[in-house]
Amino acid sequence: MLSHFNIGSNNVLDAVVFYTNILESLGLVNLYATKDDTWASWGPADGSRPHFVVSRPQDGQDCASGNCQILAFEAQTRVAVDQCYQSAMRHGATSEGALGL
Repeated sequence: MLSHFNIGSNNVLDAVVFYTNILESLGLVNLYATKDDTWASWGPADGSRPHFVVSRPQDGQDCASGNCQILAFEAQTRVAVDQCYQSAMRHGATSEGALGL
C-alpha cells in the first residue's frame, strides 16, 4: 500500500552517510543517491517497497516544518492515480503542479 515516505534535509550528502550506516542494521540498503545533493533512497535490497527517501525540497527553499515531508501511496493504475487526484481536488486539496511520474 505504501510506496515511499520522504523527509527533508538541507544537506542530503550528510544524510546519505548517516542513514546508510543506521539503516543497514535494519536490513535496508541505499538504493540511489544523486551526486548533486538533491535526494537519496533506501529500502529492501530486492527493491520492494516502501522506500525511505531523503531530499531537498522541490521548491528550492530550505527544509522547514511542513516543507519536504511526503507520504506516498502506491496505486495499481494511472487511472486510479487520476481518480484519487480528482477526488482530492474536489474535496479541498491544493496542487503544486500537474501529475507526473
